[in-house]
Amino acid sequence: MRTGWRTGTYLNDRHQLTWEYPRQTPTGEQTRLVESTDIVDGLIARHLVC
Repeated sequence: MRTGWRTGTYLNDRHQLTWEYPRQTPTGEQTRLVESTDIVDGLIARHLVC
């Protein structure tokens, strides 16, 4: 079960929704994730997490 909400900075221009997840791991190293969603006619056309 997934809990919590997306946090961080996001950008939405009605065609693409992009989230950035800057965070810190328990060992102190930083991990950065970016989630990008392409939207066509109000529906998700492509979803990418890197």
